[in-house]
Amino acid sequence: HFRSYNCYIIFPQDMPNNSTKLYDEALAMWQSDKGENSPHFTGDFTAAEIQGIRSAFDADLIASLLTLKANFYENATVQKAAKCYLKAIEIFEFAPAMESISERTTIFPSFHSIFRLLREEKLKRDFIFEKALAARFVEETKGSNCFHHACALAMNAEMKFRSGLPREALEEFNKMRNIYRVTDSKGIREASGVDVCALAHSRCALWHMEMGDESNAVKQCEFVIKLLDNLQSNDPKEMHAVLTPVIAVFGEKQGKRVRKVYEDHVVKLIRGSMPFFVRNALFVLATSDGTPEDNGTSWIMCNRNEHQEVDHLFTSLGLSLNTTAAEACLRLARQGNYGTGDIHDNFCEGCSQTLVIDKGLSFATLAKQGMKENDHLISSLANAKNESVLTALETLAAEIGYDPGKGPMMKRVGSAITEHLNSRRKPIELLQLKVKKTLPHHLLLSHGTVAFVGLTHDSLASVFAKALAEEPRRKWEGVYIFYVADSLIDNFKPWNKGEAVSDHGDNSNNLHLKKLKSRKELNALLEDRTKELCFYEITQHCSFFGSWFGWRDPGGYIHVSPSIWGVNVKMCPSNGYRWELGGQPSHEYNAYSKGIENLLSSENPFAIPLKTIASEAGFEMRNPQRDFLRH
Repeated sequence: HFRSYNCYIIFPQDMPNNSTKLYDEALAMWQSDKGENSPHFTGDFTAAEIQGIRSAFDADLIASLLTLKANFYENATVQKAAKCYLKAIEIFEFAPAMESISERTTIFPSFHSIFRLLREEKLKRDFIFEKALAARFVEETKGSNCFHHACALAMNAEMKFRSGLPREALEEFNKMRNIYRVTDSKGIREASGVDVCALAHSRCALWHMEMGDESNAVKQCEFVIKLLDNLQSNDPKEMHAVLTPVIAVFGEKQGKRVRKVYEDHVVKLIRGSMPFFVRNALFVLATSDGTPEDNGTSWIMCNRNEHQEVDHLFTSLGLSLNTTAAEACLRLARQGNYGTGDIHDNFCEGCSQTLVIDKGLSFATLAKQGMKENDHLISSLANAKNESVLTALETLAAEIGYDPGKGPMMKRVGSAITEHLNSRRKPIELLQLKVKKTLPHHLLLSHGTVAFVGLTHDSLASVFAKALAEEPRRKWEGVYIFYVADSLIDNFKPWNKGEAVSDHGDNSNNLHLKKLKSRKELNALLEDRTKELCFYEITQHCSFFGSWFGWRDPGGYIHVSPSIWGVNVKMCPSNGYRWELGGQPSHEYNAYSKGIENLLSSENPFAIPLKTIASEAGFEMRNPQRDFLRH
């Protein structure tokens, strides 16, 4: 402990490049099987080692060391930094010493840091992971009576809105509003990079607009404008973000007024050259009433006024940075004086109207590519604005007889989009938040492909319904449900020595009706929620039941329960197997994975596909499925 504590105290900041090794040395004191000469000497912790942490002091110190180690990693390997932050959170969740500890502030910086990396898109955005992380942050900070809990609620409110639950998002926001104090803004900014609670106040205006409540949206915008004076931020990009929903809601109706607010709270913070996202916004606000801008406009065509790749945050705030740049090009193309200012800028591509339109189209086209998350719009306001600008640019191009697809910028955009689509097909190392117990409906929400083997599945529809209540827009790639054939059901009835086989009121006919009812409920619930919904009946050899969640990929989970002679199936023991991210699946996992793949094979001798409910009623099947389903 003395050695690790010295490492923690002596080297807090200006440590040498190999400083992570010093932290690894300290962390290795709690790692029984990772000595200094071990090739696995990485400062990581196995589940067994975490279970061996019996002292709250030790757990707290280890989490602090992991967090500091992550800070060093951020400048080099962001993925490793994120794993260190997550390992610190995992220790607070699983270490026996932490079960009764209420003081948990040590872990809060890890949550803030991961959300910051996600917001800056240094980590791959992953809705499922972010949603779980926000919910855990709320639980960890509950009762802490500090700004960290307000931040957690703000993040959770955002995730509820992204889940398609605007009313629930507003409820969570109201909890945050009762806790948040603007005097905490500096502390929040130091912890999270930006004042996420101030951003939540701005988002709230958008949520009201999404629900058709423009009156409350306007009131919230007025509140945000009053709030600006007290935020005391020195970051123009943060203040631009806070004002983005105000610009999106007020639009051109109050363009001049919003420009004055923007100048007072964004422009005045700038030291040195003005960022192009600020120039674009100012130009659009200045010309919102149709008044030409005469203060130089050639900068719009400057090569440095380029597409913003990190745009998810601003799209979620109601107005993409790329859309604003596209609108600046549109205004310039309509205005006609694209030769004013320093037209001999070394970075300028040229100032013809067709090139201005071409550049605007490229901005709007790229913005369009980032408007959706999981096939759903991130913000309907952001999308509507971008579609309006894109349509106006295309109309203007048509009026002058210009082919929008032939411009140099649009050609580059086409290549960039193709490259982006190809990159999406490559495997991505996602992050995983481990929990002690995952509820069944959360497993459904965490995976796109699921399969179930059971007697009647009489409670499965209610689990799906609970999942959909939490995420109303959720859809699955594939849902595969296997029932046991009536001819095999007697094999699973309970029996005790000296007694006759009992069905406890569930005779074969009752079980058959339960199966039919289950199929109807599941079909009605999921027919528009899946790309592939298939029902099967196992006719041969069913020795266990189980659930498979995303089993083909890392992060998959399999839960199985064997059938035991004469024992009620609901009383049989069960086991769960997980394919950990970054690891290899166990032998047991592979065996059960092969088992479900065998059942899904069209050539398997164990199960037959069932007709859909619609086809049984004499209608066509809802969606053409595999050839072997058509019979």
